[in-house]
Amino acid sequence: MNNRCIKTVFTRTILCAGTMQDYIKIVRREYSGSDVNETVTQETFTTVDEFMGYLEVRNPTQRFDGVNIASNITHIVYIPFDQTVYELDRNTLFVELEKIRNRYLKLVAVEDFHEQEDYLALYCTESGFTDLEGAQ
Repeated sequence: MNNRCIKTVFTRTILCAGTMQDYIKIVRREYSGSDVNETVTQETFTTVDEFMGYLEVRNPTQRFDGVNIASNITHIVYIPFDQTVYELDRNTLFVELEKIRNRYLKLVAVEDFHEQEDYLALYCTESGFTDLEGAQ
């Protein structure tokens, strides 16, 4: 692992290991307590790992009555390369940020940034309280 400096995707900010100032948690969403009608009664988030990283906001999320109507990438989170996170199943993973409390970013894709195993780019969509998939 080289830990060299890189330029981020959109803001072209120079990012080095020492400039990562955001506290990042990777969490897994789990459902429990279904009733007779098979509806989920409780949603919990379990911490998978924690990192110091860098947040890059791409576009604000479009909403209609509190439901996301755009499913494009809204945030990119950079963390040091971690093989475990790189190989995890992304369907149940979310990113929680210290500076954005009570909001989870749904993890859409993970990229080995510049394919050098220095940094991971986590491409996320703000899920809000109810996302489009859950509202259908």
